[in-house]
Amino acid sequence: MAATHNLKGEWLQALPEITSLNWSLQGDIKVLPWYMRLFSVDDWQTQPWHFSNLLTLSYELQKIPNSPQPQLDSQTDFLQQINAFLKDGNKSHQTILSSQRSHLQPITVFSYWLNQMWMHPIIDFSIPPQQVYRSLPAWELLENPAMIPNLQQQIVMIAPGGYNEAGISKDGEDNFHRDLPLAVKYWRNRESSQNKNRVITGGETHAFMAHHLLTRRLVVPIPDFWITAMAILVGKSLSILPIKRQKSIWKWLFIPTIITGVYGLVSLQVYISLAILLPGILPSTMVWLYFILPYFERNKNA
Repeated sequence: MAATHNLKGEWLQALPEITSLNWSLQGDIKVLPWYMRLFSVDDWQTQPWHFSNLLTLSYELQKIPNSPQPQLDSQTDFLQQINAFLKDGNKSHQTILSSQRSHLQPITVFSYWLNQMWMHPIIDFSIPPQQVYRSLPAWELLENPAMIPNLQQQIVMIAPGGYNEAGISKDGEDNFHRDLPLAVKYWRNRESSQNKNRVITGGETHAFMAHHLLTRRLVVPIPDFWITAMAILVGKSLSILPIKRQKSIWKWLFIPTIITGVYGLVSLQVYISLAILLPGILPSTMVWLYFILPYFERNKNA
């Protein structure tokens, strides 16, 4: 079930007449555009956890023999039942809780104090949406119940589909339209040039996060500042190379060209193989600026 904070900081959860924490789980649906929601250092915090995290954990528990199942007559908190199960000799089972990247790291927690998000995994929208989820209107499922068996062993979310009133505290709250990721625009335009949809919903975002957790591919961005600082040092080092005549600069231009070219190829390979995202444009620009500007400055003063 979904849960979220209201404007007073209080939890808005499903009414007890609808569900009970003794046989259901409730997940925080808040989205941090466009960052993953991670497990805290203390995994066994009280409910609610993050919605996509619970989806992933629940899916993986279904594949573990004798794992806790919802029971309407249960008298104990369902999340604590899961806690007891994994602690009682079952922690060896590989679930999302075993993935280090799915947990908040100390350096990320420290960066929050500086209003930064260092090493916090991001949502990778470069994956085609059709490889992540399939949208199915509720009316289609209701009119064709034969489709229900095809949903077995899959994660199914019942979520708003982008209509204007979708939200809890206000209309449109579930529709994210500001700073829509360029990758999302690209895939939609590729699917149909007539697709003018400039909204991504909370359900779609949670689908991407659940996909990343299930595949254990969480893209970790390296802060621009770190690599840019290194690029400045490289560019400054190149600038002190002995270039005495203006025409000789052309034979030295291959040095920053090779360096930035190799860096670009390495960055691409690191992203593909290790899911680590290195900044590209700004560091490369700094290498060129610190290499070329001192040369022109020397010629100006000559």
